[in-house]
Amino acid sequence: MRNFIDIYRDSIEELANSATDDIYGLWVGIMRNSGKNELISIEIYQNKEGRLVRFINGSSYTNQTSFNPEDIHKEGSVYTVKTSHPTFANSLLFTFPISYSLSGYAYSVYKDKPLESMTFTLYRIRN
Repeated sequence: MRNFIDIYRDSIEELANSATDDIYGLWVGIMRNSGKNELISIEIYQNKEGRLVRFINGSSYTNQTSFNPEDIHKEGSVYTVKTSHPTFANSLLFTFPISYSLSGYAYSVYKDKPLESMTFTLYRIRN
């Protein structure tokens, strides 16, 4: 939790105020990976780089990856996102809106081999 506060201390109010009725804004929730729940956040912007941050339980470490607006593709209510990290959550798949949350999958493929898959449920932070 300390890492979350450190990362968002200066920008959480701005991010909460920028929330729209679309996918844009700050989302926080739980990622389920190998039977463990971990805190994650996703920042999604219309006109600048967004990021996914995974806060690793019991440590001061995070995994982070970023993506540009053109990396987000929508088909119906399903979104796919290609991220920049070579081995951590380099693909996201989620639906919106479902009960005002983002629910989906993060998975990694490296050299055509699947590495890991995780499920997540996120809720929008609004001011």
